[in-house]
Amino acid sequence: MIELIGLEGTREYAAAKSLYDAFIAHWPDLLETPSEDEHVKIASDVKIANAKRTDIDVVVAGFFKKGRTIFPKKVLRDSEGKRLTGNPISVQNVLCAVEVKDQGPRAVRIVGDKVEVHYSRGSSKGWHNATGQNVDQAHVIKDYFADLGANTYVHRCLIMQGLDEIDVDTAVAAGFTATDFFTAVCAASPPRAWKGNYSISSCRADDAKMMLSARIFEQLVPSSLDRLRMDRLLRKGPRVDQIVASAGEKFTSIRGHGGTGKTVTCLQAAWRAYKEDADRTLVLTYNHALAADIRRLLALMGVPSGEEGGIKVQTTMSFFYSWLSQLGVSSPHQDGFEDYRHLCAEALELIDGGALSRDDTSSIKARNPAQFEFDRIVVDEAQDSPAEEVALLKALYPLENIVISDGLDQLVRGERADWLSGIPKDRRLILNVIRCLRMKRNLAVFASDLADNIGLNLDIIPNDQAGGGRVIIVQGPWSAHRDLHEELSEQAREAKNEPVDSLFCVPSDSVVTVGDESHADLAKALEEWGLEVWDGTDGDERHDFPRSTNQHRVVNYHSCRGLEGWNVILERLDEFWAEKREEKFRKGPSASEADSMMSNEQLASREAWRWVFIALTRPIDTLVITLDDLSSPLAKEILSVADALGDIVDNRTMN
Repeated sequence: MIELIGLEGTREYAAAKSLYDAFIAHWPDLLETPSEDEHVKIASDVKIANAKRTDIDVVVAGFFKKGRTIFPKKVLRDSEGKRLTGNPISVQNVLCAVEVKDQGPRAVRIVGDKVEVHYSRGSSKGWHNATGQNVDQAHVIKDYFADLGANTYVHRCLIMQGLDEIDVDTAVAAGFTATDFFTAVCAASPPRAWKGNYSISSCRADDAKMMLSARIFEQLVPSSLDRLRMDRLLRKGPRVDQIVASAGEKFTSIRGHGGTGKTVTCLQAAWRAYKEDADRTLVLTYNHALAADIRRLLALMGVPSGEEGGIKVQTTMSFFYSWLSQLGVSSPHQDGFEDYRHLCAEALELIDGGALSRDDTSSIKARNPAQFEFDRIVVDEAQDSPAEEVALLKALYPLENIVISDGLDQLVRGERADWLSGIPKDRRLILNVIRCLRMKRNLAVFASDLADNIGLNLDIIPNDQAGGGRVIIVQGPWSAHRDLHEELSEQAREAKNEPVDSLFCVPSDSVVTVGDESHADLAKALEEWGLEVWDGTDGDERHDFPRSTNQHRVVNYHSCRGLEGWNVILERLDEFWAEKREEKFRKGPSASEADSMMSNEQLASREAWRWVFIALTRPIDTLVITLDDLSSPLAKEILSVADALGDIVDNRTMN
């Protein structure tokens, strides 16, 4: 059995299809053999989060039945350096990272045993080591499977689709055969002899079967909501035109409240820059769940992230820790926020003091283009960036190549960042977005009335072009409302939405952590109902994106910012409000609040409400709020607005 996995129409898929065809031409019965006897998967454009290279052009994995052999066309050497001439090589199992290049003869050169290719556009313009990229890919794949508990050896091969021939043993040109491919694999990693016979193997037989169940081999299929989001990303508009035109000329800030489409606008500009100019954009966010969500969307669209151009998504602290390591600033404890701020300040001192010059940072970018070379940096929810982080980014990249998304009144990490300091007005582009684009009209009306009632100045302006939307309020945990879950699921199906289009948010006290693993009570309840779940409260799960449309997304409230769902269920919202209020009360007033006329109790309540409104602005069609205590301060405010908006709010707490 052989499978071809990937998004048709991409260069990576074309290479994967060539491998698929070559395997079948060499072993025609591979199409018919049972999967328990042999099974091969060829996946294109594989995405792996939190890696030096997040894109793997093609991954070949599988195990073969006895008798699958090749006869190399070139003279090879075995693992002991002995020449192999005419010896058959048995193919037992294989795990191979394949790097694909389209450059023609004039854009390819051979340096020793390495292949270099030339990029003509974007931040990576110039010659790049394609063989080195392939080696990096192999390491990424090995680390990925090591995390799954498999001890694998990862082979590698270059496919040069723009060449008719290539004089490098570890690469194949267009029109290659299965023998050519496996010969190149053996040239990169010489086969070992066992009792006079040679074979290709990546792992034990058990691991070979296990690796085929890895999530990277799941075919990504977009839901209806995914398609809407993809279409939204392709739209053009005056704001996007302004952002694209400002690149290299002005620092750009997009300002607005939750749900106004700031992040989408940034991604639209990044997409345009990639399609029109092969530009490469880095999107930074501190939110792992949002990073996973954006990666899923870009994977569905086949958007690359490598040096050829595209969009790379990375968590902010991960990106800066990579820089700190290169700058010679490091710490054995890279998980504390205060330590992180101190290290950023230390790196900044080295740059400002002249110990590190612009040539030094440029050299770091040139040596590590996959990690550090970008035409544009987008900072999501930039209002939360610490001052040291802001200053360091400005020191490492030109101001005119930075775009920030500024969420008004959505601070969650401390003091509001001053991004505009030191930037002349004629070098700034400030774009304000005020109309709610995500939520249907009734949801925005509910949020706006609630904000007015509690005294938050959010200026939520409903979008009259998106009518409808409803709010449902119930008492008790979601696990006690299976009938409502089935009701909403059926309505979502009728609207052609999938389970992955819904979002469930839970408070911290419903997340159980044992060792390195975490699990949400609500996620467990859904699983007990026989449903599939992507549990974003678990660190490992959160680093990857949902790979099936049947998965229900569950996240901690702290990770919901930037996400959206057709149906959004806010589990025990009053408990989350109490959690954030108590946290702020213990912390006390910030420096900017020291002269406030508000008491510590009032400041704590206001902070809790700001967090609540981040969650309230996640839904598109239906918002469900579950309450634990109907007499709690939050519940009283919610129920008061519900009484006033009887046509919009379905209050089931009275049942």
